Formats: sequence, structure tokens, C-alpha cells
Amino acid sequence: EGAVHLPLGLTVADATAEYFLAKQTVTVPAYGRIEQLASVVQLHIGLLCSLGVGSTGDREECDHAHHAVAAINNKNDNLWDDLLESSLVRIHEVVVRCGGASADKGDEVIAGVKGLHKWADESGTTLSGIIGPQCSGELGTVSNAEFRADMGGDRTTFLSPSSTASHIADGATYPNVIRLSTAETGVADALVSVMTFYGWAKVGLLYEHND
Repeated sequence: EGAVHLPLGLTVADATAEYFLAKQTVTVPAYGRIEQLASVVQLHIGLLCSLGVGSTGDREECDHAHHAVAAINNKNDNLWDDLLESSLVRIHEVVVRCGGASADKGDEVIAGVKGLHKWADESGTTLSGIIGPQCSGELGTVSNAEFRADMGGDRTTFLSPSSTASHIADGATYPNVIRLSTAETGVADALVSVMTFYGWAKVGLLYEHND
């Protein structure tokens, strides 16, 4: 019982295939072969959440980041479904003070950046980037070439949602920085265009010296 009779001229491979086809218990899907999905790659992103200046807008910016990551990770809502298709973004939030007293020189942001790198090193994880800081002063402190050299040649990309200082556009001094807000020089050029268009001869200027 169960013996397989091999017709003359039938190869062992063909006979084996016929045997398994006769004995199979799994039905081949009508739509074709079953394909293995690509392996999911986890991307770890740091988030420097500034809550130190008393503005609800700072919390809102952090919530925007969380919402965007959730939308990217959800591949069934028809929103950014083709973005990072085989990736799962993990966000790691650190609360820091940004734009506070100039005396602290961004100490909390520095500690936050170092803390994220320490966590990545201890967990054997690669930090793909850091969102923040929002303030230009602190962004310049943690993204400048000298600070990166002190961090062992760190090349982490910083994505700042609201930094506008024009000097940070210097890629040699501040490498791997992406900003989502227009630099102050760009805003100034736009204001000049408006004044020229309306023929304004005199304007008042209010200047605020902060981040």
C-alpha cells in the first residue's frame, strides 16, 4: 500500500512531483503563488520635545511628529502607504527645555541628545535621526561640526520643525541639518518684495533678540 509505480522513462524528479501533487492537502490559491513579504526594518527616531517656554505650540509640534509617524506606519489608510513600505518607525521622545535662559547654553538639549545616543549604544540600536530641537540656538549647539567631533564623529541628521536662523544654512559648519521653516533671510526677501509691490516708502521694524 502506498507504493508508487514508475513508468519507464519517467525521471525521479517528475515521479516525486507527481507523488506530492497526489498527496497534497494544501490547495494552491487561484491567484497564484504565495509570496513572502519583505522583512520589516525598524527605524528608530529621537524626538526632542520642547516644553520649557510655556507655549502650547511646543507640545503641538511634538504631537505633529507622533501623528506623522503613526500615519507612516499605518499601511491601510491610503495616506503615505507607499512611503517606507517595509519599515516601522519607532519614535523615542525626550522632553527638554528650548529657548530658555541663555545661561544654560542648551544644557538640557545637549543632555537629551547624549541620552538618546547612550540608549542606542546600550541597546545595540542605530539611531536613524533626531527630530528637533525647535530653537535655532540649541540646534546650532548640537549640530555643529565641533560638537559632532566631540561625540566621536557623529553624523546624525537633525530635522528641526521651526528653526529659522540664517547661519545654520552653512552646511560645512552645521552638517546633516534639515529645517522645515523658511530661514530669516528668505522671510526678509519676501517682505521686501511686498513693500516694493505696494510702493511703501517708510516701514517700522520691531526686532526681538531670541531664538
